[in-house]
Amino acid sequence: MGDAGAEQRVEVGVLGPFWAAGGGRAVELSSGRLRVLLATLAMSAGRPVPVERLVDAIWSGELPADARRTITTYVARLRNAFGPASIGHDPAGYVLRAVPDDVDALRFVRLVDRAGREPMVERELLVEALGLWRGAAFQGLDSAMLEDTEARRLNERRLSALERRIDLDLASGKAAELIAELDHLTAEYPLREPLWSRYLLALGQAGRQAEALEQYERIRERIADELGVDPSPELQRIHAQLLEGTSPATQAGDEAGPAVPRQLPADITGFAGRSAALQALDSLGDPSGNSGGPTVVVIHGAGGAGKTTLAVHWAHRATGLFPDGQLYLNLRGFGPGAPISPAAALGSLLRSLSVSGDELPNELEARTNLLRSKLANRRALIVLDNVYDAEQVRPLLVGTGNSMTIVTSRSQLRGLVAREGAHRIGVEQLDPPDSVALLKAALMRSGEDPDLRGLAELADLCGHLPLALSIAAERVSRYPEAGLSELVGELRAEQERLDALEIGDDADIRAVFAWSYRDLSPEPAALFRQLGEFPGTDISLQAATALSGRPTRQTRRLLDHLVGVSLVRQRQRDRYELHDLLRVYAADLGRSEDTEADRGAALDRMFAWYLHSALDARMTIRPGARPIDVDVEPSDVRPLTFDRFEDAMAWLDAERETLPAVTEAASRLDRPRTAYLLVSATWHYFQWIRAFDDLFRLGSLGMAAARAGDDVHAEAHCANLLAIVHGELMNLEKARELFEQAVDLFQQVGDGAIHATTLDNLGVLMSRLGRPEDAVDNFERSIAMASRVGRPEGANRTQNNLAAAYIQLSRFEDAARLATATADVYRRRGDRDNEATVLDTLGQALAGEGRHAEAIEHHRRSVQLFEEVEDSWFKGVALTNLGRSLRAAGRRDEARVVWQDALDLFETLGKPDGDGFGRDQLVVLLASVDPQH
Repeated sequence: MGDAGAEQRVEVGVLGPFWAAGGGRAVELSSGRLRVLLATLAMSAGRPVPVERLVDAIWSGELPADARRTITTYVARLRNAFGPASIGHDPAGYVLRAVPDDVDALRFVRLVDRAGREPMVERELLVEALGLWRGAAFQGLDSAMLEDTEARRLNERRLSALERRIDLDLASGKAAELIAELDHLTAEYPLREPLWSRYLLALGQAGRQAEALEQYERIRERIADELGVDPSPELQRIHAQLLEGTSPATQAGDEAGPAVPRQLPADITGFAGRSAALQALDSLGDPSGNSGGPTVVVIHGAGGAGKTTLAVHWAHRATGLFPDGQLYLNLRGFGPGAPISPAAALGSLLRSLSVSGDELPNELEARTNLLRSKLANRRALIVLDNVYDAEQVRPLLVGTGNSMTIVTSRSQLRGLVAREGAHRIGVEQLDPPDSVALLKAALMRSGEDPDLRGLAELADLCGHLPLALSIAAERVSRYPEAGLSELVGELRAEQERLDALEIGDDADIRAVFAWSYRDLSPEPAALFRQLGEFPGTDISLQAATALSGRPTRQTRRLLDHLVGVSLVRQRQRDRYELHDLLRVYAADLGRSEDTEADRGAALDRMFAWYLHSALDARMTIRPGARPIDVDVEPSDVRPLTFDRFEDAMAWLDAERETLPAVTEAASRLDRPRTAYLLVSATWHYFQWIRAFDDLFRLGSLGMAAARAGDDVHAEAHCANLLAIVHGELMNLEKARELFEQAVDLFQQVGDGAIHATTLDNLGVLMSRLGRPEDAVDNFERSIAMASRVGRPEGANRTQNNLAAAYIQLSRFEDAARLATATADVYRRRGDRDNEATVLDTLGQALAGEGRHAEAIEHHRRSVQLFEEVEDSWFKGVALTNLGRSLRAAGRRDEARVVWQDALDLFETLGKPDGDGFGRDQLVVLLASVDPQH
């Protein structure tokens, strides 16, 4: 191919206003599309870029009549500007022959990667890398693809590099010098919490604690108002240190890798009793008494007995024993919704340990092994809450190391004791003295000094269950003037009423629920009933606002009231949850006290709010995505909107567990269209984070919803989505099954163009699966469909694929006839690329018939055309096939020369071998014509 030489050096700048230079001089490209083409090639300098990607970058879906030919013209114009050797071509696409360091974006990435490997010069390399930025990436280029993918990726790397450089400066005592810079950065990126963390650190270390506290309130309020979530754990940690009056310590300068997970829910105030259980946990968690292996503890007991409270309280006491972090996961074994599968639970735990979606195995056993590898040399605490049975939790247990796993369940999980050697701690009702102590402590905190005899009776009526005791204590503290005996009498009457209704084993705790609930005024009571319908484990203020149909300020006030009477718990700011027993109770109340129309309206508001918020998030993270036709009206409560990618991702991350649950509820509650639309709205996000478990779940929900709604096009769409996921995971047989299903469904809805393309792709898959008969059937159907809907160019492409399948079946005459006709079409069009491909196929067909002289002629013409269009890899393929025909004709010396040329070409390209073509195959072929053999 020749050396481009120094005069052909191509330089490209995209980190700011676009510029280009050739041979050391600036080159002005008058066409915006030429600039986009060069920028796209530059981002893969030295590597081929598929034509399809170039088309997407330049036209973003608005294609000209012949995009491929137009690309060829544009490439020719770039070659005129930078030299004929500046841009090459091979079967994988066009390649810019430039050194990666001559593209500022690629140099930036290389410097940042190198900085991560060389700590002694890390800061210098980061400063050099950040100095390459002159403004926004791809400034002045009109390309949705570059903006949506490359620009976002580069900007995220820039911010990460900037944060790391700030970390190093903080660690070296330069806090005061960073304040002005961080003030500017937090104004530019107002919801990027890592920058705010560093801002607060700088202020705190500079002795400006009061100002740091003010800034924390600013970001806390903004996150709550715009995203409906709490600040990150890191921001909360810094805030706590500021409140304590200590200078917040930076973790940023550490050489440690991923952040240590700290996922425990908040500890409960007023914990009482359980001394024996706490002592047992202390003993089991003590590393000095550990035999060297992981410890598993099962805390079992009835609902409301305080299993989670005990586990979380002890875990907070013992955080110092587990320096490698504390992980917490609610497995939803007893509602709401279906329990979390072991595979999905492993996915959540592994992501908490900084395993990305791309690194996450698909198989359950592989995930288990990865979790065990991640924790093999760590001492971490894992709290697996609300477990249904041993099979749900067994794959989540670590096999080696000194980590500890606490499992809470209503079941005794005897299988874990027998097989895994788990330790069991039974948690039932509190002992009467502990019950009285809990009540007394709660009442004394509110300023009361109650009668101990009355407390003993109240404890009996609560069944000595901590959940009931906490609700009862709150009720008594609100009405001190009524007298303890009068309130106890009310509770006794309520319990007798439920006994008469034969409520069963839950009568004691339900009596306490009812006693407290009946004291609510109508508005908080209505919201409590509505919360019983919510499908997720916790709910944001904004979602609760949609569910209630009230203004946000009023909804917050009602939620705060429910928190105050212990019917709802606030885990984080503006996120609330119900105990599963209270949730069931609230849902039962809703079914008995609210009309079906009112309940349905509340759910519709909630579903519509999630759907339209998710749709806006989708368009924010993927602005070039095709809009979804939505026929579900938005609720009266305004959904969230997002101006920035980071804002949309923060909300999606916060609702990640809830969105599939809401989708599942919409499907279950006979809202199939809403369920399907939720799948479409959230698919890009879950694909972005490579959450294949969620994608499988959503795809299956979408399929079921589409079928329930008799929406064939939606079903075809979901089949396609699922096929894509299976294809990415190399589950080719499953992908084939779903692809065939999509083909049938698209045929039903009469979308001929997509139907034809789908059949062609399915045929290619069949050929790769070694099923040429099925491939022929799909290719023939594709050709017929493409012709019927007026897409001859699609039919011609498929004809060559069909001819190749005929060769697989030794139907050489049919292959030769079809390839001859197709080559004539491409010759008349002047399409040398495709003509060269078909001529090579024709040569193979003729060789199969024994017509070697004709085959050699067509192979030579194919080699010539591939050389003219600079398609080097396929030129090597054609040379390989030419050599086979020469050998079959007895011309072994000529075959050896041709094959040597092909081997030299493949060696130059450095490409991996293809199906029957490449360096390894040519070595074997050359050996077959070696004169010594």
